[in-house]
Amino acid sequence: MLWDFGLEAKFFDDEEAVRRKIAEIESEFDLILIAERFDESMLLLRDFLCLNFEDVTYLKLNSRQKSAKSSLSDVARRNLASWLWADYALYDHFKAKFERRLRDYGDEDMKRDLRILNEANRNVKSKCGLKKSNNDNVAKNSEYKLWGKNMIGYTVDNNGDAFCNDYGISENAFIDELRRTQSRRFGNDDADFAAFQPAKMRLADGSPDIEAMAKRFKAL
Repeated sequence: MLWDFGLEAKFFDDEEAVRRKIAEIESEFDLILIAERFDESMLLLRDFLCLNFEDVTYLKLNSRQKSAKSSLSDVARRNLASWLWADYALYDHFKAKFERRLRDYGDEDMKRDLRILNEANRNVKSKCGLKKSNNDNVAKNSEYKLWGKNMIGYTVDNNGDAFCNDYGISENAFIDELRRTQSRRFGNDDADFAAFQPAKMRLADGSPDIEAMAKRFKAL
């Protein structure tokens, strides 16, 4: 995780560099969310940005089928904790801060709002006819196709509704749409730019065609 935040690998064993990077992250981000506490994270985000419940409704994307999941042994967990101590330090720091925010939010208020969020999520699924599907069986050029194998995807019955489509499509297809929107916003109607859609550049087995993506990007 520290790599994603900009810490070079050569500093991963430097406790002072790790400490400074964590302090830098804290100074730049007002709110850090925790993946395994996603519902609570969405409610903290909602509160922080003064959003409505509908604004933070979601579907769980990129989850693996149970048959494809594996568990770690206690020995493996200890080895990872030792090897990735810097990332653990980052996680522990912001997990503690996250827990303080939950206490400030209030236990009863959190329980109430979790019920409201869960109901809002169920309403979205019902309205849009969202159904889980085996991603391996989704057509490779479909906007609902996820990149990984053994993933759980979604299909949308009400696919004429843009609101519903945005819930069911893969993150890469959604990024493609953001690119098109940004291109139009800045007056760039270049066809090649709009056609750069990596989510549709796949090999026969459905995996990303990195070479085709690189060629297309260089041509822009």
